[in-house]
Amino acid sequence: HDQCFVDSLQFARFLPLLAARGARVRVEVPRALIRLFRSLPGVEILEPGQPLGALDRHVPMMSLARYFAPTTDAIPSAPYLHAPADDISRWRNLLAADRNLKVGLAWAGDPRPELPEATRIDRRRSIALRDLAPLAGVDGVSWYSLQLGAGAAQAGLPDNRFRLIDHTAQLRDFADTAAFMAALDLVITVDTSVVHVAGAIGRPTWLLSRFDGCWRWLLEGETSPWYPSVRVFRQTAHGTWTPVVTELVSALRRAVELHAQPGAAPAENNAHASA
Repeated sequence: HDQCFVDSLQFARFLPLLAARGARVRVEVPRALIRLFRSLPGVEILEPGQPLGALDRHVPMMSLARYFAPTTDAIPSAPYLHAPADDISRWRNLLAADRNLKVGLAWAGDPRPELPEATRIDRRRSIALRDLAPLAGVDGVSWYSLQLGAGAAQAGLPDNRFRLIDHTAQLRDFADTAAFMAALDLVITVDTSVVHVAGAIGRPTWLLSRFDGCWRWLLEGETSPWYPSVRVFRQTAHGTWTPVVTELVSALRRAVELHAQPGAAPAENNAHASA
């Protein structure tokens, strides 16, 4: 495990490549990642504190990119994490009756008050749910909350216009979150762990990226070399989300139109259809 959850989620793609070269790969990760990371082929996942045994080499997970992806063209981009099949089936059965475009929404990150710089970044990347209200006016959408932590309380405020369907109490770990996402048509999120889970499993995802965006999303463009299923909507000025939300509304209306067409292609093929 390297730094925070998003780093491990993003760089776990390199672990099977190491195993494919003949290494016996043992990885210790937090419990919240264990079930999802067990889908990585050829990799032994250890719980925190479990004996590591004798090791010939040690490398932080993010450092694997130095060896396997010295340029963006070399980044493995196919889905590389997979939720348990039984869990996916359960969620799909639960949501099967919903014929609307099923959209998962996360609007806030973790402020981490013990880390002042992280707190400042979170203020710039997170969005108040009320500022996303124009999205709630798009017909043909069912909104499912993906928001955990302190930000989830905004759903109960009087200015919330979303009719959020909230199953988050059933999300015990990242495998549960991935399985739930597999039953949705689209994920819309700010720059938090949600985008990395969705990208790692290949779900169509729209990312709202702050003006001084994270290095992961490069400096321009709508696509990401890390996650082909992610479309990036970029803030064009510090603190101003209104143009981004306006662009999202237009894209969402187009996505609803495509979803409603008879014989429409699966949602995962439509992530960039309105670009």
